[in-house]
Amino acid sequence: MSEPGGLVTTKKKKAAAAPAPKKSGAGRPPVVMSEKEKRNALMMYIAGATREGIAKRFGCDYKTLMKNMGADLDELKAVQDSEVVGQLFQAIKKGNLTAIIFYLKTRCGWKEERIEREDSDKKQHVLVPTLSVEQWQNLVEQNKKAKAG
Repeated sequence: MSEPGGLVTTKKKKAAAAPAPKKSGAGRPPVVMSEKEKRNALMMYIAGATREGIAKRFGCDYKTLMKNMGADLDELKAVQDSEVVGQLFQAIKKGNLTAIIFYLKTRCGWKEERIEREDSDKKQHVLVPTLSVEQWQNLVEQNKKAKAG
């Protein structure tokens, strides 16, 4: 097929496919969780149950649980995470060495290595920063600002 200007086209537009007919009575009946079940599911999540475990407890698929409660579980996780982070920073401000080391390892890229000292026969665990000079300088500046403000 030739068009004006010498262009040649070979593709023809396809007709739109007809929608698939709906199946009558096929599949499982929809799962609708009551308010009491939703509260129980949230309490299970607070207590540490996984989303998969909650779905199994209520006899539904993971996707069904997420359809019914996904937004609620996501919001609850965000609230829990922010509370834990707040408690972590309170512990860091109080000088809790374990909290400080945890933060340095997880957020600042520090790692623990075994090194040998020249004056000892024993290997020791030492925290070693794995930051670039620029990252190190930024960390120092942030610390100065935090102390000043």
